Formats: sequence, structure tokens, C-alpha cells
Amino acid sequence: MFISRMRATFAGVAVFLAASFGAVGSTQAAVYHGVFDPNFGGALAGLEWSGSIFFEVPAACLVSPVANSTVTCPGATLDSAIVTFSGLGNEALDFSAYLTGAILGVTFNSSGEVSGLNTSFIGSVQSTTLPSNEYFNLLFSGSSVLLSYMSGPHDSPGCAFIPGSDCGSSVTAPGHGLTITLVPEPSTYVMLLAGLGMVGFLARRRRRS
Repeated sequence: MFISRMRATFAGVAVFLAASFGAVGSTQAAVYHGVFDPNFGGALAGLEWSGSIFFEVPAACLVSPVANSTVTCPGATLDSAIVTFSGLGNEALDFSAYLTGAILGVTFNSSGEVSGLNTSFIGSVQSTTLPSNEYFNLLFSGSSVLLSYMSGPHDSPGCAFIPGSDCGSSVTAPGHGLTITLVPEPSTYVMLLAGLGMVGFLARRRRRS
């Protein structure tokens, strides 16, 4: 009898939490954290770089995702982008001033989960530790990350890929390895703790009775 009651209790709590999570998730944007660590890249020998991003995807874009596709997602925002240098240079480049309107599309994997981004060129941000004070641009294409650098400030994608007389020498560093995880909402933790507390309370009450 006791086991049956506990099963019913757990089932009720599970239904309550599932309904609560669905109500929260259906109205708010989902927050994602992406990390990338392509190790050494490009012609700047000895430069190791890695980084992280935070971005938001509106709930409307997540309702019926198309597997293995990149879709335009109005309202998706890139909230932060940091690239960290080590080895040849030791500093963190903050691209926050260039994030507005950067997301062009959101990529979904075969399971319909967010796995990448398509963005415009983000930058340019100047290094203060590298010998030539290069300027850097950041670009996301699906699950790949591209870090391009040049000897002068320039926002043109053509300049980032093709050396030109107006921007000095430019070399593109190969990037890869964007890993994305969903950031749980604070309310999720609150409801989870509330659910666990409810289970504990009911279990103690059953024992006393």
C-alpha cells in the first residue's frame, strides 16, 4: 500500500513539474552557451585561442525545428562573445560591442537540437599583446568558428579573406569545434527544488501516518 501511494505521489509531482516546465519554456527564449577550442590556428605560429558565447533563441523558433537545417530566426540575439589567447599572446578579446544583429540563422542537428549559428563578421577588435597589434574578426558558420586577423582595422569580409592593399596582409585562421549546451532557466531550478521538497514532505507524512 505504501509503495503504491508513493508511486502515485511521484507520478503527480512529475506531472506537475512537466506542466510547469512546459509553461515556462513555451513563453520565454532559450539561452544557450557555446564553447570552442580549436587549439593552434593559422599563420600566427604559437597563438592558441579558444572562446565562449552566450545567445538566445526565441521559443517560436524551437517549436517545430527542421532537422539538419539552418533557419532564419527573427529575434535570436548574441549576448556575449569572448576569445581568449594563450601562448604567443595572453589576453581576452571582448566582441560585445559588435553583436547587435550578428545572428543570421540558427542550425539544428539531426535530433532537432540547436547545434550552431550563422553570423555576419563580428569585429574588428584590436589585440594589445601581439607583436603587430592585429585586428580580429569572429565568424560562426554552423558548428564551425572562424577567427580572421589583419594588420589594420577593417569590417569588410572580403578584406578578412583576401589580402588587399587597403588592409595590409590578412590571413584566416581555421576554426572548428563549437559545442552548444542549453542553459537551464533559474525558474527550472526553483521548481525542481520545490518538487523535491514536496516529495520529501509527503514521504515524511506517509511514514507518520
